[in-house]
Amino acid sequence: MEYTAIDTYDLNEIIKANKSVPIVVIYSADWCNPCKDAKPKVKALCNTYKCVYVEVNIDEAEELAEVYEVTKIPTVHVFLNGVLKEKFNDGNFTEELESKLAS
Repeated sequence: MEYTAIDTYDLNEIIKANKSVPIVVIYSADWCNPCKDAKPKVKALCNTYKCVYVEVNIDEAEELAEVYEVTKIPTVHVFLNGVLKEKFNDGNFTEELESKLAS
């Protein structure tokens, strides 16, 4: 499944509706080149490991980025059972993300 969240309410509803599977949220922006590289990789991992993929454009969802203290993009959050369990925001997080999703 794939969603776009524009505020905290949207993300909370997505989390509530999908508690039984991992939810991977990527915070990005249209102008961010590293984000453009990361998004298809994260989406492919979500497809492989049957996760919910949520995209948040920080320019359109500033409040959501503030609530989750996103200070660098791309940032990826992984929710398990409705709880934020993992945060990734270094340049090469896809391997680490894959390792976490595979476990």
